[in-house]
Amino acid sequence: EGGTFLLNCSWTGEELETHIPAKVRRQIAEKKIKFYTINANAIAMDLGLGSHTNTILQAAFFALMEVIPTEEALDLVKRKIAFI
Repeated sequence: EGGTFLLNCSWTGEELETHIPAKVRRQIAEKKIKFYTINANAIAMDLGLGSHTNTILQAAFFALMEVIPTEEALDLVKRKIAFI
């Protein structure tokens, strides 16, 4: 109830309705789940991280959960890029 779900995909909103069954969408709504999508694959490629999507997903999740400030999450991603 009230959780946060971050999905890595390249689907548009319309495509989500095709790929995510109605039963699952209904459960998301009933349980008041905060549902977000991100194309971490494309972002990682654009930033020169190759297939290291975990860095993008961690930063996004930390920002969504307010574990650390968004700017700090972005700094961590930038440091990861400099390291690679």
